[in-house]
Amino acid sequence: MNKVSILIREHWQDGVSVLVGIWLVVSPWVLGYYGIAAAMWNSVVLGVIFAVAAGAALLDVTILFRG
Repeated sequence: MNKVSILIREHWQDGVSVLVGIWLVVSPWVLGYYGIAAAMWNSVVLGVIFAVAAGAALLDVTILFRG
């Protein structure tokens, strides 16, 4: 089994987590609750944190598999 198939099979959650973080950032405007400041900022801040952490995990895994 090659490295790419192992990466996809065992670490697919990292890519999905990046997408979830992006969804959290845009959801106040998509779902229409951008007028509620506390809810909007909660979603945006947590989405950015989630996407950055998941992106770092995904980047870390891909760097490990290059070698």
